[in-house]
This record gives sequence, C-alpha cells and structure tokens, in this order.
Amino acid sequence: MLIWLVTDSRPWSERKWWKWGQQRSLAVWEILFIGGLWWSGWTYPWIVSDWLIATGLGLFGLGFSLAVWAKLTMKEAWGLPATWDKSRQKRLVMSGPFQFSRNPIYLSLVLMILGFGLAVRSPLVPVVAVMVGWYFQKKILVEERLLEQHFGKEFQGYKRKIRRWI
Repeated sequence: MLIWLVTDSRPWSERKWWKWGQQRSLAVWEILFIGGLWWSGWTYPWIVSDWLIATGLGLFGLGFSLAVWAKLTMKEAWGLPATWDKSRQKRLVMSGPFQFSRNPIYLSLVLMILGFGLAVRSPLVPVVAVMVGWYFQKKILVEERLLEQHFGKEFQGYKRKIRRWI
C-alpha cells in the first residue's frame, strides 16, 4: 500500500481507494501477512544463512523497484485491481516494464513477498507465494477481460506479444 500511496499522482481528495473499499481490507491482510511471516521466521531461528537473507533482500529490492517503475509508467491509468475506470484509464500501457510482462505490478508484489519471507527465514514462504499467486491470477483474468472489452484488437495484439507474468 505504501508504494501506491507514495506514487499516486492524484490529489488526496480523489484517493478514495485509501479511505474505503477493498484496499482497506487488503491493507489489514498485508499487516497480518507480514506479521505472520515475521513471527514464523523468528520461531525457526535455526534457519540462518547469510546467502538466504541476502537473496531475500535482493528479491524484495527488485520487486519494490519494479513496482515503483510500473506504477510510475502507468501514471493516471493505474486503478484498483480488477476494476475499470474509463474516465482515467484511456490508454493501454505497453511501455516500461509492461514491455516484458503484462502484469509487472503483480509480479513485483510476488517478488517482494518471496524476498521478505526469505529474509526473515519464514518456512511459510512457498505456501503464501502460491496462495498470493493464485489470488493474483484470478484478478488478472478479470482485468484481461475488461481490457479486451475496452481496447479490443490492440489488447489482443499486446497479449500475443507479451507474456502474462514473465
């Protein structure tokens, strides 16, 4: 949520997503998730490895950088997951990280989850990564239907050229 809060170019009065709706409940789940990974990492102190922590921090940093790059590339076209706002989302974003992945923000969030989990040595990482990936996949399918309805052949061509995740 911090990434979206910092990179949102709209005035505060238009940031309704922060005040109400699914994003508030998502923020609660994020806090619980981070706390759970942190706790599980501390309850397994024998999983200590400098390379594991370094890999985790590297993945987290890569994911964070990718998320910010994608969000800044989208500018005003960014919206809530699996929704469509025709007044703001007038163009199909295909530049920046969207040249390599149709969903770089979802990809970046998975990288951040994996990285954080590895850095705190959490054995829950594989389970959580699969659950989050499954949730994002559902949202992606909804978003793709909306994009295809709105952009038609332009999105179909983009979809043929660029993979969904990587």
